Amino acid sequence: MSTRHSVFQYWGGVRGFDPKAGTFEVLSKFMVAFALFGAFAALIIASVITLLGVPDNVGLVIGILVVGASLLFGGATYGQSGGDESSAFSLVDIVPEKQPRINSLVEGISASIGLEMPQVSMVDTDSINAISIVGPKRQPIFVLTRGAVMSLTRMELEALVARELVRIRSGQVQIEARYRSYRRLIGRFIKSAVPQSFTSEMLGRDLARDIGAVTVTRFPPALVDLLEKVASQGSLFDANLPASVFSEYYLVPNFPDVSVDERTIELRKF
Repeated sequence: MSTRHSVFQYWGGVRGFDPKAGTFEVLSKFMVAFALFGAFAALIIASVITLLGVPDNVGLVIGILVVGASLLFGGATYGQSGGDESSAFSLVDIVPEKQPRINSLVEGISASIGLEMPQVSMVDTDSINAISIVGPKRQPIFVLTRGAVMSLTRMELEALVARELVRIRSGQVQIEARYRSYRRLIGRFIKSAVPQSFTSEMLGRDLARDIGAVTVTRFPPALVDLLEKVASQGSLFDANLPASVFSEYYLVPNFPDVSVDERTIELRKF
């Protein structure tokens, strides 16, 4: 198993999330994008200034100021990114009295990994899936589908809960939310900024997240059973779940061409 992405480092013998590298990567993307925009704007301004006969040194100073302002704006935009994403989902809060099994699992695993118990919500769709997003005040929300709540055994649910809570505990959910903000912004101008299909890089990330769950539960077969149950649904794409910038972050990435076979093969090695 391997992944070449910079935000993963070796953790407990497997690759885990490095929040410093993740933060730097996303911040860099914002800064590069705004620097390019500033350089383009400065080039246009310089051309106009040249036509007006303004001295070159004045044009250079103006160009530097424009690029500098763009970088400042990029940093400010990064700081404001990664806000509440809950409006993209039709969320139903999971009430402990009605779903004690879910509540006890989330509460127990949160305590075991030193995490304040996050909000737990549900999306009303039959597929088996889950995702962690950012809610109000950038607080994490653990989201399950109704299919996951109703169809999974306790051991399978424990594997799913552990996988998502490890992601929340590592801080990657907040960083992913910022990256989704970046993709929404850039995607307005460059469609390829928003992935349209499943990639090997995404597979590497998913494998790392799967192993993160195993480090908590110490029982890989439960996650294997979960993924095989998901695969038995047939088509893994669910049109009822928000896609676009969210697609790659689900337990099972929400793309038409996705497969979980390689993940189950790797998990059986543990």
